[in-house]
Amino acid sequence: MSATIPQVQFVTLAIGATAKQMGITTTELYNRMKRFNLVQRLLFDCYDTLHAESIDGVVWNIQEALKNWELREKRESDGTHSHSYELQNADKKGGES
Repeated sequence: MSATIPQVQFVTLAIGATAKQMGITTTELYNRMKRFNLVQRLLFDCYDTLHAESIDGVVWNIQEALKNWELREKRESDGTHSHSYELQNADKKGGES
């Protein structure tokens, strides 16, 4: 299924507003999002939900998704896991969870 003109306009607006909020170029944001397929998976695939939100809500969603995916990538490349923080805290409490 190909994208509609309103979907493309929404994606363009969303990327532009988010890049402006983050203080980066639209190209940089697009490339960072593309690395995790977020343009498709977040903006196009979730269009029906996201386009009803305020632009501030859309910007927040993009920033959070990108932050989470980049953090996940960093953890994977560092060899750390998401549970490491919980395990460290459990050790400090004497092994309690």
